[in-house]
Amino acid sequence: MTTRDELDAFCAAQRALWGSAGDYAAIAPHLEPVADALVERLAPSPGAEVLDVATGTGNAALALARAGVRVTALDLTPALLEQGRCRAAADGVDIDWVEGDAEVLPFAAATFDAVVSVFGVMFAPRHAVACAELVRVCRPGGRIVVAAWTPEGYAGRMASIASRHLPARPRWALAPTSWGDEEHVRRLFAPHPVELGFERRRLDYCFPSVEGFQAFMEHHSAVYVLILHGAREQGREDEARQAMLALAHEHDRGDERGAAIGADYLLITAALQPTERQP
Repeated sequence: MTTRDELDAFCAAQRALWGSAGDYAAIAPHLEPVADALVERLAPSPGAEVLDVATGTGNAALALARAGVRVTALDLTPALLEQGRCRAAADGVDIDWVEGDAEVLPFAAATFDAVVSVFGVMFAPRHAVACAELVRVCRPGGRIVVAAWTPEGYAGRMASIASRHLPARPRWALAPTSWGDEEHVRRLFAPHPVELGFERRRLDYCFPSVEGFQAFMEHHSAVYVLILHGAREQGREDEARQAMLALAHEHDRGDERGAAIGADYLLITAALQPTERQP
């Protein structure tokens, strides 16, 4: 049984990771095509009430708001929420920004017409708990749409490099990229009245060169920053840097015009039965 102290410590570490390691605001624009794909898949009706879980700086929330949706955007990290507020103000859209935990959503049951998450809820440590919360706050007949990195793709392979240089995760904190495994997702939703759909897609990080991509990520990606910090303490910084560069080259689909580092993700759709009442 996971204790409250363990969960609080994990959440505090996540806030520090996303709030101060690297610069997520610089990464976010490169992820916008995934938010656009999610909104296209959801195809929400104007005026629908949608919750964006683990919104980060608000890619999906902003795309939904531009589509005329009433959006609530939730994240664990105050610094990211503040950046999201600034983006919304610049865009002239109205979004309700809420600090909160994906495992304990601060909303009544059946509050939203749809619930979405782009590379967000996958980082909640107890997947079944987070999944149940997504279902609980979604209205009967509503839909849940989640984008998650796949374990065998670029992000999953990067997690393997991280495991060689960072402290082990607690046993109860499942690997985020497990959300990109269809069978794992089927097990998560098995207790709930949903119809599941899956589509595998790829996001390309486009840069003038693989080396340019590597330099950008070393400065802005929290994962890269933490890996290099851990490797530095081990006296293995060059080894880690070369492993990450080799991985980027392996996933490069570019040509003489520039690099295109492909990162596979799974787009998950869960349609709730219209007659089911949430507890």
